[in-house]
Amino acid sequence: MKFKNLWLVLICCACQAYAWDNAPEKPWDMLDNCRLVESFANDGDSFHVLHGDKEYVFRLCFVDCPETSDYYKERIQQQADWWGITTKNAVRAGKDATEFTMKLLGKSDFVVYTKHKDARGNSKLGREFAMIKVGDSYLSKILVENGLARVYGYALKTPDGISRDVYRNRLDSIEKKAKRERKGAWKYTKQDFRNEDKQTNAIPEMVAVDAESLTLTAPVPFYADDYSAGFRGNLKEGSVIYILDKSGKHMIKVRAPFRGEMVVGKCRRYDLSRMMKK
Repeated sequence: MKFKNLWLVLICCACQAYAWDNAPEKPWDMLDNCRLVESFANDGDSFHVLHGDKEYVFRLCFVDCPETSDYYKERIQQQADWWGITTKNAVRAGKDATEFTMKLLGKSDFVVYTKHKDARGNSKLGREFAMIKVGDSYLSKILVENGLARVYGYALKTPDGISRDVYRNRLDSIEKKAKRERKGAWKYTKQDFRNEDKQTNAIPEMVAVDAESLTLTAPVPFYADDYSAGFRGNLKEGSVIYILDKSGKHMIKVRAPFRGEMVVGKCRRYDLSRMMKK
């Protein structure tokens, strides 16, 4: 009897999981005439918003602005690596992004699109992922255009029906332009980082001649070969990496230029999928 009951429980759980996985995607909820709420917790990509008489905390989809302090040391180091800047300048860029967003959203009402998906956070109000439209443009695009956000984080089909991959690719192109023009955080980029594209692409030692190579069109998070050892930093845009093993379901083993030497490590399949040969 006990085994029979256990099987019933397992079948119910499997059915419930299937229902969750195959549930129709929630539609966007459009909140118009939203206003910025002043808060010490506001920053470039996360802030308090008032719609009618209800207050929300929203976190932008697709992008990540630098932190405004070095309290979260690992995160600010990741962001500094992305832009090729010091952590001190990453914090400075984070404050620039906050000032920019507060000024832009403080000018007039704006539209928020949300699916009420939990974005975690420390606020008692909770926090939701959102796309925010200012005039005819999304705030995520405006921040990337001005070099104040990296293309990174939670992504999904936009409210106007553009797939997440297409929209992310558009943002990638915009980010490259901001980098070339040294806008926002890119103005703090170190010279050796800017000169990376000029370095030789010769095949380094310990890589098989027939190894599949890949040129990164965007920065990519890089993990230790033992994935459980965690995040090491970001591989730079323009780097040539070599695929050593792509049989893993979630992680791909690579040899890549990292902090002045060729290193073996892993990248998430999801992060490399747009750049891999089909």
